Amino acid sequence: MPQDAFTLRFLCKELNQTLSGGKINRIVQPDNDTVIITIYAKSKTKKLLISVNPSMPRIGLTEDNNPGPQAAPNFCMLLRKHLLNSTVESVTLEGFDRIVKIVLTPSNEIFDEPQKVLYLELM
Repeated sequence: MPQDAFTLRFLCKELNQTLSGGKINRIVQPDNDTVIITIYAKSKTKKLLISVNPSMPRIGLTEDNNPGPQAAPNFCMLLRKHLLNSTVESVTLEGFDRIVKIVLTPSNEIFDEPQKVLYLELM
């Protein structure tokens, strides 16, 4: 099913209800176009699949067990550095475009870091 802006709006609303308040535990990048973020939310572990494949870009929850490569790619390491142990605040759609905004609050001892925002352009 294609993810146009109309469908994506309702998907983001559902993802927001499911993932808000959840903590990011693991980030893997099985291939160049896909990132899987494991989030512990509401006493369950959820896997958020983000794919920017040019033929089929999508975002959604998955049950697949895609193992990551032995050596993590640089982009995956960058995501781990900034997003691991963060709390998901909200998942929304920007305007009526196909841009998903995920607001995250990093957890550290001092609580002085500002919120971080992950934008996904699903074109």
